[in-house]
Amino acid sequence: MANDAPSPEVVLRSTRLDSTGDLALVRQLFQLNGYPRSDTEMAWVYEPCCGSAGHASLAESAGSVAALYAAVSARFKVGDDEVPAAQSLDTMVDSRFRGMGLFTKMARAVNADMAQRGVSFVYGFPNGNSFPGFVGKLGWHALDPVPFLFRPIKAGFAVAKLSKAFGSLARFNIPVFGASGKSRELAVMPDAGEINSLWEGFSSQVVVARVRDHEFMSHRYANHPRAKYRYRACYRDRALSGLIIYCIEEKHGGRVGYVMELMCLPGETSSASQLLADTLSDMRDAGCDGALAWCFSHSPYHGRFLRQGFLPLPTSLRPIELHFGYLGLSNAPDRLLAERRNWYLSYSDSDTV
Repeated sequence: MANDAPSPEVVLRSTRLDSTGDLALVRQLFQLNGYPRSDTEMAWVYEPCCGSAGHASLAESAGSVAALYAAVSARFKVGDDEVPAAQSLDTMVDSRFRGMGLFTKMARAVNADMAQRGVSFVYGFPNGNSFPGFVGKLGWHALDPVPFLFRPIKAGFAVAKLSKAFGSLARFNIPVFGASGKSRELAVMPDAGEINSLWEGFSSQVVVARVRDHEFMSHRYANHPRAKYRYRACYRDRALSGLIIYCIEEKHGGRVGYVMELMCLPGETSSASQLLADTLSDMRDAGCDGALAWCFSHSPYHGRFLRQGFLPLPTSLRPIELHFGYLGLSNAPDRLLAERRNWYLSYSDSDTV
């Protein structure tokens, strides 16, 4: 017998997610679907950063939120220009409202709104469930894979995680090379002048990257409501020549160190090596089983990661299924964006750590 029950009425509306009422609705949606978030974490994710609030579409039915599609503003260096962009963050449809095409309708509405506001492009890291919709229905350009690198620290953990891919892992019980403590451990992030000067120098080595100036870095790291990030720095003639940001989390069945960011001035490969070595030494002393990083083979210091024992992580062994892509919106510089070799990524681009 056919089910004649009418479909629930759903109303879509745009929001900048800059009101406590809308944030409460979004928090309710996450809570109902098994992904609880605190008020402080919600505020941190969606609060206006880098000069602009977020872009989102909410689907509501009978006074409760049925679905969300949200992106946050981002400033990007593309070639010699700085352009307004956005990062796609949250896509969620309540289980009661799936199969109604809400994801596609809401994403298209947000994209149209962003294009009207002059946002050049949106990028992000959809999971395995949503990625086919981003590419097949929304027209995203795929730039896979996300450039995971893994560095075993404890041999037992490495054997358990990687033996199927790499066979014998005796050679992966790698000591930390060159750790001397010459880099300086910092209690807080360097000040605005130091970070901005470092970014100005580092950015000359990359073509497409989210702007990593003090405004973004302080929001991303110093203001994070939960994670505790650590900082190491190198100095030359009393000026900041390199910075590494890392954290340690209990994830994926072990204690994992995450290299969140490594930025050095041009020519400072020795600083990059020292920062990586001292960070891995810190992670080893803290009992980490392994370390993860995001770094393309064409990115600055990829060779330094490899020299410290990092390895490209096969897709089948990655801790989570993430994809990488973008969609041009308003006067997007597709000539540069469409080439994977132009992009710079690190865990600074992720919102999962």
